[in-house]
Amino acid sequence: MTSTLYPGKGEIKTATCWVVILNYNRPLDTIGCLKSLEMDGTFSVIVVDNGSSVGNLEFITATFPKVIILKNEVNRGFSGGMNDGLRYACSAGARYICILNNDARISAGCLRQLFETLDYHPGLAAVSPAIYRLDVPSQPWFLGSALDERLGLAEHRNILPEAILTHQPWLSGCALVMREHAIRTVGGFDERFFAYWEDVDWSVRARAAGWQLALHRDAIVYHRVGSTLKPTSADSIYYYTRNHLLFAKLNFHASVRMLSKIAALQLREGMREFRIGSQHRSHRLLHTLGGIYDYCVGRFGPRPKPRCDNLN
Repeated sequence: MTSTLYPGKGEIKTATCWVVILNYNRPLDTIGCLKSLEMDGTFSVIVVDNGSSVGNLEFITATFPKVIILKNEVNRGFSGGMNDGLRYACSAGARYICILNNDARISAGCLRQLFETLDYHPGLAAVSPAIYRLDVPSQPWFLGSALDERLGLAEHRNILPEAILTHQPWLSGCALVMREHAIRTVGGFDERFFAYWEDVDWSVRARAAGWQLALHRDAIVYHRVGSTLKPTSADSIYYYTRNHLLFAKLNFHASVRMLSKIAALQLREGMREFRIGSQHRSHRLLHTLGGIYDYCVGRFGPRPKPRCDNLN
């Protein structure tokens, strides 16, 4: 990288800063996110709609007529939908692109802090805000990360760092500002993941390409945790299990032994709930097995539609 790739520091231009928000049948969440953005013309906004039912887009465009809408006919998942927004923004000359869950709420001045951080640190591929729970604003959700390469485990850190800016092994796609040049060198999100783990995968690929990642503790975002996919839902269990295995294989060249340990780890959680009589006991075990099976047969992307309604 050379300094000629980046205009003078502090000279961020409106046309070069973009925000991409994904919508799927939750227009009120999306409007709440848009309202938190301080729509003051300092950046352009794209809403990618992932095949929502009729009425979703009309509600959004009526409230925010200047927002660009990209309409997908089908649900392309987080990775596919965000890639659509990233491609559009990059082709329009974006320099920095913020991707946001539609259940996120941005605090005042947050985006400018993040854009300026990338402006002053050209070695950063991306920077994350500190993310707290929307329902309990004092409770942290993402204040940094840890990555265990033995089992490919990715964990959140929830202790506020002392330094304003700290390097991290991976960043959450809930709220993330990415550098256009990093996207072009690393690529977008791997669409085989569809949902879950694609942000960890992108982070690891960025670091492997020589980039750095950071968390800005004073830039604040609030997140309505689980509003799109609840952690105990069939899809969450399935995607988390399958994609954990895929992530380990792609990034750590996981051996059969390592993959077996990961599968056993996921199965133990399902068995634990089965033994203690959790209301999700058979539910978790079933969809964990489904995720393991589909990884083994190479079935990625969107989860196959269950054959019976009682499997959801």
